[in-house]
Amino acid sequence: MPTRFKNTSLSHLAAALDQLCEGVIVTGPTGALQFVNRAAEELHGVSKLDVEPDDYAEAYQLLTMEGEPYPSRELPLARAVLDGEHIRDSHWRIRRPDGSEIVAVGSAHPVTDETGERIGAVLTLRDDTERLAKAEELAEAIKLKEALLFEVNHRVKNTLQLVSSLINLQSKRIEDMAAQDSMRNLTSRVNILTGIHQRLYEVGTHDRIEISNYLRGFLTSSLQALAEFDTVELDFEAEGDLVLPVDQAVSIALLMNELMLNSLKHAFHDTAEPTIRVAIRNREGRIRIDYSDNGCGIASGESKSKSSGIGIMLVSSLARQLRADVEETGGPTGYGMSLTFAAAEVVG
Repeated sequence: MPTRFKNTSLSHLAAALDQLCEGVIVTGPTGALQFVNRAAEELHGVSKLDVEPDDYAEAYQLLTMEGEPYPSRELPLARAVLDGEHIRDSHWRIRRPDGSEIVAVGSAHPVTDETGERIGAVLTLRDDTERLAKAEELAEAIKLKEALLFEVNHRVKNTLQLVSSLINLQSKRIEDMAAQDSMRNLTSRVNILTGIHQRLYEVGTHDRIEISNYLRGFLTSSLQALAEFDTVELDFEAEGDLVLPVDQAVSIALLMNELMLNSLKHAFHDTAEPTIRVAIRNREGRIRIDYSDNGCGIASGESKSKSSGIGIMLVSSLARQLRADVEETGGPTGYGMSLTFAAAEVVG
């Protein structure tokens, strides 16, 4: 316990500080070191008193995080005693006499007397080498995972594009109109998955997607590709935070696709200005999606759901996956569906 403390009270204080696991170094008014506790001595591998601020770095072999000699007057303890600064959680390297190096993290504060006059400074420090090494390892692991997922999304997108192309090639050899329609619907569903992975690849996220811009884009392109009537208009609205986990986003996109296919197939044969309206909102963690068309609606006594077969099964299944409350509306002025469900939490 190297110390320049002389009176009994200060000696008792020094003895108490010597029991701490954290290093403690105390200076006098000019910055000369007056006390180094046992933990600080063990961290540095050396203990020297009466060292002035200009000599801190050389006496204790203090380095920047880049491994360069630390300018003494920029060290936390020097800034505290000379400039009255409060420095918290600063990092630097310590090169011990045996050649080993550790990373220290410490805080330095000026010490004043009852009149406010600066009478010294105190530095507390600890070994942060292991924690920092683990943090760097974790950062590298995350970086590697991101690179792998980036490549996975790219390859999945390319594979799905190939599947879509094969379906299109096969559909050209089919003469049955109902079968061709089924193949077009299948292509549309595959293209949704392709689009999701394309978006993940482009923006560099792998577990979440901003759903409103994606929905607007794929509905617009799908209408252009599938509508028999070039005049079908998309009226799209979005409100609130709509960054959702990929699983939830896929379910929403597939469900909207089925509703759009249903409208294109059943709704607009006698509609002068065919329009599909989609509104998606997040209000206090609850997602509400309103879908409607202005087509022929449904006749009295007819089943509310105008689609049949795999389409309606998909809509029902996807709504269950979302745990959505579903409300269908219909009449001579069009068909609609509203879904309300909890936004899944995006982790990380």
